[in-house]
Amino acid sequence: MTRKMVHGANETTELLKDMLIVQLGLAGVPQQKIRIIARCDIGRVNGIMKHLKTRSGGTTDVASAKRK
Repeated sequence: MTRKMVHGANETTELLKDMLIVQLGLAGVPQQKIRIIARCDIGRVNGIMKHLKTRSGGTTDVASAKRK
């Protein structure tokens, strides 16, 4: 593989990890568990999660927001 192909694969992997963190955050999974699942540091999880909008009551849990 060329260097450019490897770099593109790394960017794709990192983007997919970010998307996984967002989806797990929206599902209400705790940050420590997200860190373990995504195999990254807590700073990355926290940095992404702080941009998610919280529902009333301070949770990002979509299921509980639908019940209200």
